[in-house]
Parts: sequence; C-alpha cells; structure tokens
Amino acid sequence: MRKRIEINAVWDSQLQHLLENLGILEPLLLGKLTCAQCGRTVDLDNLGAIIPQKDEVTVVCDDTPCIHSATRSKGSLPRD
Repeated sequence: MRKRIEINAVWDSQLQHLLENLGILEPLLLGKLTCAQCGRTVDLDNLGAIIPQKDEVTVVCDDTPCIHSATRSKGSLPRD
C-alpha cells in the first residue's frame, strides 16, 4: 500500500510573497542561498524546492537528482 503524501504548491504570482514571509527572498535575490544537496547557487530561475528544517528553511535547486535526494531524505515520498 502506498503512503499518502501532502504536496503544498504556490502560484508563480505568490512565490515572491511566500519567500519574503519565510525571510529568504532577499538572500535568494542576492545569490546568497545554495542548494542543500549540491551547493549550487539558487535563484528565482532555478529554485526547485523549499524545505523546512527544524528552525530554518533550506532550498534545493531544480536539478532532478537534488530534488529526488531532498524529498527522499525527508521521507515524504513513498519508497518503491
């Protein structure tokens, strides 16, 4: 039996507002955030995921292996 997961999404038009509320818009725009998986600089063009980590928020670039690794490590996807 597959485990049910919840996926939260945001419209493109609301993304900057969300990032601002999370306190990461300015660092993202200034190129100060890096992918939690590969270390690549993350900006608005290559932002793949926003992942809560205890008291902070991390970001992941849009490379498929990075998103896959980040979501698997959080246990949010069912394993085959």
